[in-house]
Amino acid sequence: MAAGNLTAAGEALGAMLAHTAAHAKILLVREGQAAKVTEYALKMAQRLDCDVLALDLLNPSLDQDAELRRREIDRFLVRAIRQGEQLVQEAAALGVQVSHMVKIGDRERIIAELGRQDAAIRYVLTLPPREQAEVQREPARPQARRATL
Repeated sequence: MAAGNLTAAGEALGAMLAHTAAHAKILLVREGQAAKVTEYALKMAQRLDCDVLALDLLNPSLDQDAELRRREIDRFLVRAIRQGEQLVQEAAALGVQVSHMVKIGDRERIIAELGRQDAAIRYVLTLPPREQAEVQREPARPQARRATL
């Protein structure tokens, strides 16, 4: 911020005040089965007096043919809407305000875009991507053998 640029300083101060005055939100990213992270987000929101922005996300494989991809997206949309309605009911019982949205596309790009659009998002809860969630096995250990002479 330049010393003589009052307009930029005023805009920056306004953005900071809007950020602190906004009611904090938790961005809950759900891809597939996310019951545990959903439960955790609701309890966290209740304790911290935050709202929850639930995002059901699908990143369909481009390797599939168009018809298979379309069916996957249709199944996802039906399941996401049903899970969203369920989430709103569970949250209401806990006194937590929930907004639900469904997006299809690249996970990182969508999360970054939502973070730019909503300054009230303070926390992002998600499971690791599927590729990283696989259990890593330890390398095989050599077995001791008795030496025979």
